[in-house]
Amino acid sequence: MGVIDFSLYLRRGPACSPGSEVPLAPSSLPPTSSEQHNLTTVLDQKNYIEELNRHLNATVSNLQARLESLTTTNALMKEDLSIARTSLAALQDENDALRQERGLPTIAQQQSSEREVPGCQLVCVDAFRT
Repeated sequence: MGVIDFSLYLRRGPACSPGSEVPLAPSSLPPTSSEQHNLTTVLDQKNYIEELNRHLNATVSNLQARLESLTTTNALMKEDLSIARTSLAALQDENDALRQERGLPTIAQQQSSEREVPGCQLVCVDAFRT
């Protein structure tokens, strides 16, 4: 990041009154206390703006890094969700197949019977308990 030099834009003495040309070289006369105060004020403002700019650039960089991190995390979570849904569907199919082998009602059959007779639920008894 570069530093902005405002010294070319500062006016010095009566030679810079309206209509006169701006001297290219610094004035050989020492600055008055008023000019010195104005110069100090301008330089303080310049330093403040530069520091504020550095702070804002750092904030933007941090936010961009955070956005990139959250975007990556979101993509990974979407992929994990897709894998989990696929796995869930496969496990439900396997569960239904095992229930049919054992003669037990499947989840879909239980849900449809619950809709047909409100307040009545099928009770599954584990036939293999000892």
